[in-house]
Amino acid sequence: MEGLFNRRYLRVKVMQAVYAYDSANHNIELGEKSLVKSLDDVHTLYINMLSLLLEVVDMSRKSIELKKEKRLVTEEDLNPNLRFAQNGAALTIENNRKYKLYAEKLDWSVESDNIKKIWKEVEADKKYKAFMSNPRHNFQHDIEIMIYIFKNYIAVNDVFLDLFEERNIYWYDDVQMVSINVVKTLSSLRPEMDEFDSILMQLFKNQKEDLKFVKELYHKTVLQSDASMKLIEKYTKNWDVDRIARLDTVLMKISITEFTSFPNIPVKVTMNEYLEISKNYSTEKSRVFINGVLDKVLVDLKNENKLNKSGMGLINR
Repeated sequence: MEGLFNRRYLRVKVMQAVYAYDSANHNIELGEKSLVKSLDDVHTLYINMLSLLLEVVDMSRKSIELKKEKRLVTEEDLNPNLRFAQNGAALTIENNRKYKLYAEKLDWSVESDNIKKIWKEVEADKKYKAFMSNPRHNFQHDIEIMIYIFKNYIAVNDVFLDLFEERNIYWYDDVQMVSINVVKTLSSLRPEMDEFDSILMQLFKNQKEDLKFVKELYHKTVLQSDASMKLIEKYTKNWDVDRIARLDTVLMKISITEFTSFPNIPVKVTMNEYLEISKNYSTEKSRVFINGVLDKVLVDLKNENKLNKSGMGLINR
């Protein structure tokens, strides 16, 4: 099964760890533990966001039961439309054994008012109403309404985004990636699935290789930090050091580590990855700046025979 993390996102996590090391902790072992924990925490966020969607479904069930207790009960109250409350996509996840193990540790009771508010908005939504009245209803429609509600009422909900950020400072950055994977999870559901099927995303596509990659990249970047900084400073002499974004320096250090210490990663891959990361995490001018400095650093590394690439690393060298 596909993992939550691709290599770019693993690089982002290393970037965050190196930035933290440079900024405060200066303890390489503690930094590695925090790095691994930050990876595990992403899966916790994934379960939280998936669970929150199911809490909205559960709130619809509670609403149905409350209506039956009214003093003046209508026919609709006594014989409610259960299409959403018992939709197949929700039930498939709720009945999954692995999901249950994770979900039983969560308690959303403190947020019941906010969940109820989401439910009321969903209940009034035109697309939801069309789903409830569709005479050609099928399992795919269950998936589609769950994805619609997740995208429009949960993934962009400021109250819960703030809550996630309070729980973990990195979760605000992780929400977009996790949201994509929640949608993938919903899209992969099938009516024939049972409680034993693997429906949840795993953290890694290949846990052993991916963990080895992040740990080595983090350790080697920290250990080579001084040497990398000398190369960077050589080509930033005309820059005011205080005006260079600290994150740009971190991204260049990690890039140089990949250039010199990861023979199987092509130079072009490293350049593209960190330039793309800079677009999302640093300043508007960072991409051009980092690209210019690294181009010059690469010339030095080649001239000094420190750019040792082999195997797949020779591609587009």
